[in-house]
This record gives sequence, C-alpha cells and structure tokens, in this order.
Amino acid sequence: MAGLDLSRAMMARIPAKAGGSVPFPLVQGDATRLPFRARAFGSAIACHVLHLIPRWEDVVAEAARVVRPGGIFLVEDNADGRPYGEVARHFHAAAGLPPRRIGLASMADLDAAMAAYGAQITVLPPIIDRQEVTLERMIARMESGQLSSTWQLSAEQRAAAGEATRRWARERFGPLDQPLISERRIVWREYRLPA
Repeated sequence: MAGLDLSRAMMARIPAKAGGSVPFPLVQGDATRLPFRARAFGSAIACHVLHLIPRWEDVVAEAARVVRPGGIFLVEDNADGRPYGEVARHFHAAAGLPPRRIGLASMADLDAAMAAYGAQITVLPPIIDRQEVTLERMIARMESGQLSSTWQLSAEQRAAAGEATRRWARERFGPLDQPLISERRIVWREYRLPA
C-alpha cells in the first residue's frame, strides 16, 4: 500500500490519525501523473478528491494504467453532509471562489469513463457517517486553509470569508459553538478492470 497527495500539509496529518507513525509509504505527487509503473498495484482508491481535480479524466487514465488487470479502482461518491455542505458553499461564495466541484460533477460521468476501460461497475451499500461537530470548527477548518479549495487565498482573504460565514451561520443556525450532528451518506463505487 502507498499513499499519494499533492499537499505536504495533508500528508502530515496521516501520522496523527494513525497513532503517531506513518502506516505505509507516502509520495508527494500529482494524481494526474502518478509516479508509479504500469500495473504496479492490485487496486487504487480515490477518496474525496475527483471533484477537486479539473482534469479528473487524467486521474482515471492513470488509475487504469497502474492497476493490474482484474484489479479494482474504488471511488467515494463525495456528497457533503448537512450542514457542512451549506456552510462550505457559503464560505466559498464569500471568498469569491468558484464552486467546490471544479472537477468531477456527476458519478454518471465517472461510470461512463470507467466503462470505456471495460470496467464492471458495482455501487456498494451506503455508509452513514454521523459526527458531532460545531459550526465554529467547520468554519475554522476552512479559515485556516485546511481545505485544498482555499489554498489559493491569502490568510486575510480566508479570515474575511470566515467572518462573513460566521455572521451568516449565526443567523441561519444559531450559536456557532452548539454541537450539531453532521450526517453524510458515503457511497463507494467499485470499478473492476477487465482481467
């Protein structure tokens, strides 16, 4: 197993989530030009990423290249839960950013792209992810630049968008420090490449 991310900051979060050590080799790289040889892996996973990559078709081509015949490309259908999606859309609008889905907008498009590689498509049963969060924590994540869609903004621009989003969120939802249950429906799609 190997992990790849364009962002060193995101890669640095892995040891914290894995108990203090890196559980597998990490490579800083571009998913549209994977630094791996052809047929190097039995499977590939794309989680929470294709909607962020304008040339997502290149990622699909690279996955088809590095996965062995008969292998699987597993992709998460990234649907933001409530209220996070609504808060994120407001933050992006306040910052003058384009919509967060600058890449893959429809899973039907991905299905068609994978079908062109001869992949057999299976939609796996949904998983419901419920987390207790606060609106303040959601906004602070965007304001601190943790999301790749905010990297192009200066700290001042993120702070201004954060403050505008806080004002809006107080009117829309009430106190920002009140714990809320954020619910997200996670659906994985399995694309099995021909043997």
